[in-house]
Amino acid sequence: GNIYTADDKFSTAAAFGVSGDRFSVVGSTEEVLENCDEHTKIIDLQGKTVLPGLIDAIFTLPIQVP
Repeated sequence: GNIYTADDKFSTAAAFGVSGDRFSVVGSTEEVLENCDEHTKIIDLQGKTVLPGLIDAIFTLPIQVP
């Protein structure tokens, strides 16, 4: 796959691993596979792209104007 990390260098990677709800490894396919075991679920992205989640830090309350 194509993994865009959105770090300071705008790095890209080919694969990533997740442990629980956190990324545990990001890098080449070989680097990520080295961190897998027999219980690891592997998903082939088939060339698709993964982008980081964007969280809007602004919370706007609805107000009513009389």
